[in-house]
Amino acid sequence: QLFQARNADALLKAQQQLPKISFVRNNIPFDLGHIKEYADVCGLKDIGDSVPIMYPAMMCLPLQMQVLVNKDFPFPVMGLVHLANKIEQFEPLRKSSAVSIEVTLGEKLLLHDKGYVCDIVCKVFAHDTGRLLWCTTQTLFKHQKRDKSADSEKEIYDSQIKQDDVQGLKEMERWTVPSDQGRRYAAVSGDYNPIHLSSLSARLFGFTQGAIVHGMWTKARAVAALLPPPDSIQPSTNEGEPMAQIYTEFKTPLFLPSEVVLSADTTVEQIIRDEGVQSSAKKHNSTFEVKSTSGDNLPHMRGRCVW
Repeated sequence: QLFQARNADALLKAQQQLPKISFVRNNIPFDLGHIKEYADVCGLKDIGDSVPIMYPAMMCLPLQMQVLVNKDFPFPVMGLVHLANKIEQFEPLRKSSAVSIEVTLGEKLLLHDKGYVCDIVCKVFAHDTGRLLWCTTQTLFKHQKRDKSADSEKEIYDSQIKQDDVQGLKEMERWTVPSDQGRRYAAVSGDYNPIHLSSLSARLFGFTQGAIVHGMWTKARAVAALLPPPDSIQPSTNEGEPMAQIYTEFKTPLFLPSEVVLSADTTVEQIIRDEGVQSSAKKHNSTFEVKSTSGDNLPHMRGRCVW
């Protein structure tokens, strides 16, 4: 399943519907020691009694891998590229609670200029009540030649963050990302993809410039700078609306070592209740970008946070 080719064109001819693949784990406690290790490697501080908003992605990884290696998954695992990621948190995640996790292959296979795109959806529920607490959508890209004869009838993937959206962003922080950052994050996340571990192993998989850092580490590091501590983010008063949402697109590899710049623009608005009464709560909306300070100055990641 790691290298085996699949016939994605055949799936497209069947109205872009992907096979149903789903895995569930129940009654999972939070590992307090592991949460601390994750917070340390991602630069998170003052997390209090709450679980960091990015952390449940770590708990979903084993079930995600089961989806990816399933015989009905349309692509080989090797060669998949993490294109985008959306995280939504609906209720506070407390370290003392237990959760259930469901990981499912998205329903549709989308077209891309250079191949195909699919989603893996991970949901975290309160084990005792079954309420949805957290959800992430991982958007994956596979570079592959395809039959373009019926493209006009199919749904095409499109970026949600355009160049105009990131014009005028102001520098917030600079980070030095050391050469061992991929190994440090792998030790915590369990993602030991060779492209992240060393220059030698990365070159074996086509990254001639050397190892690259995990995209989800870059996202977590940006979130550490952009969002307040998790204990201070309040649930939405609107049923079904996330208390926090973070959407990111991974643009170009971040090679190790590097120095990067996080730039952002954040707007704040007063929340008005349905009856027209001004609330004390505020809604924050931040657009951000991560770029290297050297080389061709291409963006590594662009995103939006709402909380």
